[in-house]
Amino acid sequence: MTYELPKTILERFLSKKFVILGRAGLDLYPNPIGLSTQDADNFISDLGGSAANIAVSMSKHGCNTFLCSTFSDDSVGDFIKKKLEIYNINTDYCNSISGSYKNSLALAENKTHKPKVVIYRNNAADLQISKELIKTINFEFKSGLIITGTALSSEPSRGSVFAAVKLAKKNKCPVILDLDYRKDAWSSSMKASEKIGQIAIESDFCIGNEEEFDVLGLKNNFLSKDFAFYLAKKGKIIIYKKGDLGCEFMYLNNHFSLGAFNVKSLKPFGAGDAFMGGFISSLSRNNNLKDSLIFGSACAALVVSKIGCSSAMPVFSEVKTFIHNNKYKG
Repeated sequence: MTYELPKTILERFLSKKFVILGRAGLDLYPNPIGLSTQDADNFISDLGGSAANIAVSMSKHGCNTFLCSTFSDDSVGDFIKKKLEIYNINTDYCNSISGSYKNSLALAENKTHKPKVVIYRNNAADLQISKELIKTINFEFKSGLIITGTALSSEPSRGSVFAAVKLAKKNKCPVILDLDYRKDAWSSSMKASEKIGQIAIESDFCIGNEEEFDVLGLKNNFLSKDFAFYLAKKGKIIIYKKGDLGCEFMYLNNHFSLGAFNVKSLKPFGAGDAFMGGFISSLSRNNNLKDSLIFGSACAALVVSKIGCSSAMPVFSEVKTFIHNNKYKG
């Protein structure tokens, strides 16, 4: 069994300069904790959106993160840009757009029992990422391109993702795909299977949960885990997430399972973004795959035990202390 990252990918990762392509938005949480949205008089604001959350997580672990997204030219877009600046996220590959396009708004409840999340994404600004914006990215000196799957749900963002992958591969820059399947974002699950699947075949990493791999396999009549194994045989590094049961790692003929940390969860969302940020940033510190999966799992456990998403992303010392003090079901 090998736990080492392929040398060609490791050499790129060590420079710690990652581009994350996808959405950034405004999150609102009913205050105090445990309150339902309809009962709230006050809300706590936070930076949200999968790409922004991943970027924040990686920045807190010492990586130089470059977000590629489009913001609405209004006060919400300004809020997002200010938060990104606070978290030291580079926005050179971002732009703003006026008119009817707006950044997404999520209202999410911080409670363990049936928390409700409502996301407003009509005319989403982040789905207006253009090919012209992609052309400004110099992938020759980047460690990796991280793509969140919702960016593939419509044009022009979809075509821009394909353009980014083409440029990244031309410059031998590793491509990391977070399946990030959101049913409401797609015209059909078959369309999602087709478009996300095309990027999965081009990626070096493919990370998702059972539902997401189920969708990915639809186009070729594969069951969830069978398609994950199919991609692994083609040389893709596959992380098959199983929630509080941990995850499975697949790469060529290597396959192993890891457990998870047992924590008291405050809410279910944010874990996947924290896992991605922790896992990739750990690899960039020259840690092996197994240790990096444990680090990513610890990040996910910490985030679900806190309010918020971006603001809940833990720093390195917090994660190391958590791993030392908590039992891992490995």
